[in-house]
Amino acid sequence: MTTTHRTPRTRRRPATTALLASLAVGAALAACTTTVTGNPRPVAAPPAASGQPPTGTPGTSGGAQPVPGITANDAQAQTMRRNAELRRIDPCALHDTAAAAKVTGLRASSLMPTPHLGDCSLSMTPPGDPTAGVALNISVGSILTPAVTTKPSREHAGLVFHELGDPSGAPGRSCLLVHPLDERTGIDLSVHNHDTPGKGGGGRPACEIAAAYLDAVGALWRTPALRADAITTPALPAAAVDPCAALSRAAAALGRAVFPMMTDPFSCSLNPTQRAPGDKTAIGGLVALTVGLDSLLDPKSALPGDTVSPTTVAGREGRRRQYTDLTGATRCEITVQLDTDTVALVEDVELAALGPKVQTLTATSGDCDLSTTALTSALDQL
Repeated sequence: MTTTHRTPRTRRRPATTALLASLAVGAALAACTTTVTGNPRPVAAPPAASGQPPTGTPGTSGGAQPVPGITANDAQAQTMRRNAELRRIDPCALHDTAAAAKVTGLRASSLMPTPHLGDCSLSMTPPGDPTAGVALNISVGSILTPAVTTKPSREHAGLVFHELGDPSGAPGRSCLLVHPLDERTGIDLSVHNHDTPGKGGGGRPACEIAAAYLDAVGALWRTPALRADAITTPALPAAAVDPCAALSRAAAALGRAVFPMMTDPFSCSLNPTQRAPGDKTAIGGLVALTVGLDSLLDPKSALPGDTVSPTTVAGREGRRRQYTDLTGATRCEITVQLDTDTVALVEDVELAALGPKVQTLTATSGDCDLSTTALTSALDQL
């Protein structure tokens, strides 16, 4: 597997090159020799996005089957449609490293999707100290609760944000601001300011950094760029997987009425509409599928009491983990890696010890054959 660090670019590189999700940049930056794992497109002239931000849509009639074999009520069907739109948004394209450098006085050292594909984290650090500085994380698909919507609102770049201040309880160290996309979901920016007095943004309150950054990048949030706009490379095929649709065959194999539950756009679980005698309330439902990023799998790594072994699903390398959850239910978790020979996301050179991240699909159920069925369906979408 080839892994290289993302560098400034002026043209799109082949998707088979192992690069981080880098953003378009001008020719002047392309001449830099310092490795910077992410660069902005100009805020003054952002590329036209091919779609609009997600909006709420009317629910279907109760008891509809948005996916064969899976029955959903109005709210569940609406959540599935909304999450399909949210999966299309590219969170890394909403960052601007030049703006972040201006706001923090630090350099961009890493721009990475997180294990959750709806998030993208930008690290701004002083030279030679990758553990210091400021982390700016954008998350697409935040759930809007009264705890969010009742907070004071303020405008940045013409957009409304609810400021939650410092959710960590450490005054000045972190800050969270949420922009509503519709009545239930939003995009948020969280800023964590590592305590580095005298090193650029380190001595500035996190909410002050967040406000200045949003004033600069808010134009990119008005019509969020989609993954199909190819603002970032490489493309992440896993982001297109519909986790609930991937569970359709598993639903048929279960042979009972089930409904979907989505905690975020990249995960789905099936739960029984009625409990059968002897049913254990397994954590995560009868079967679940999650799409994300993870480190290269180590088939020998296991927690005490787990049984772990290498496996393959549809020709993809993976790991099978069998364990007993907190309810006493036996579970079989299978994770497969995608395209480890062509696409590996690697963080900044100074953080390379953390290892590359690869796209993964994980299915969990009470039966390894059922987990395999779910994964096979998910892989069929690629």
